[in-house]
Amino acid sequence: MREQLLKILEKSPAIYNVLLVLKYRKDVEFMTLVRGLRKNSELIELKENEQEGVFDGILCDIEIGTPQEGFFALVRWTLDALYFCDCFGLRPFVRFSSNTLYWDPMLDPDINPFEYYFEQPAGLDKRALEKTKSYIKYSLRNRLKAEKLNGGVTYQVSEAYINQMAQIMKKHLKFNEKTQKIISEQLEERGVHQNILGVHIRGTDYKSNYKNHPQYVPPEVYYKYIDKALEKYKFEKIYIATDDRDILNMFLERYGQDRVIFSKNTFRSVGVQGAHTAQNAQRQYHRYLLGMEVICDMCALSSCGGLVSSLSQVSLISRIYKKSRNESYLFDKRIDTGINRKGKIFKEVKTIV
Repeated sequence: MREQLLKILEKSPAIYNVLLVLKYRKDVEFMTLVRGLRKNSELIELKENEQEGVFDGILCDIEIGTPQEGFFALVRWTLDALYFCDCFGLRPFVRFSSNTLYWDPMLDPDINPFEYYFEQPAGLDKRALEKTKSYIKYSLRNRLKAEKLNGGVTYQVSEAYINQMAQIMKKHLKFNEKTQKIISEQLEERGVHQNILGVHIRGTDYKSNYKNHPQYVPPEVYYKYIDKALEKYKFEKIYIATDDRDILNMFLERYGQDRVIFSKNTFRSVGVQGAHTAQNAQRQYHRYLLGMEVICDMCALSSCGGLVSSLSQVSLISRIYKKSRNESYLFDKRIDTGINRKGKIFKEVKTIV
């Protein structure tokens, strides 16, 4: 009878797990472990290879990304993972998942999308995981080690987090040679320098005010801070980084063609369709280029002498990247109107490539 009951319960994992919790509810160690499966950032999962390992060091296999996340969300989670590895002396191997928005079917499928843009932090290749006897599998809960600096995962990050991630970026996260060459060429072409005021404004899908995302901040709110910075700090021009063609045109109309710098080749969208999830993108290497274009915008913003932005991952990484070079903005304004606690949940939008 007992064996039959166990077979039935094995087919109903949820019920089986509830019964386990009831059975061991007075076992402090068991209950602590259960609670920690989602929130204990120091709880690790050890994996074992079938073959004998020949690779020295404790490796950490880090896979980042979902179909809903923009490029610099992936970079932020990567920094969190590298911070975790740094705390415990682990050797990271980073992958962006093949289901992210930046996996490009026109590129070699054996190259993971992280390596389109970055060097592997520990100089490893994918064979390293096969050559080690055991390794640690990075989990979402492990990123809470870094996010505790913010009091949890939030767009409203602390200065302590920015400072710590700047050190991690400087130490571990490097653009590869091809990416660095493109960045240098683009910065020279755009003529961005310390006498330029950077402006990052998210439009498109931000206008939908999705739940758990920052509230959309329209251009009209930006103008007073931009005007104040131009008057007080005598910035020569404005560098505008935006995913929204309509917003770009509003800035050009207000400040004039001669005073506004922007990337003329960057893919932008209209309405409430995000540029990174646009349905009408028909160009070669579109997904790869989406990542490359936002990298160049981020680097341009970090090269400016001032920055005006709302809450976004692009502006966050711009601040981190600037600080990683031991630089600071002369004028830095984060427009924070809060996070949407109600509304629709953002869901995956399939791209056409």
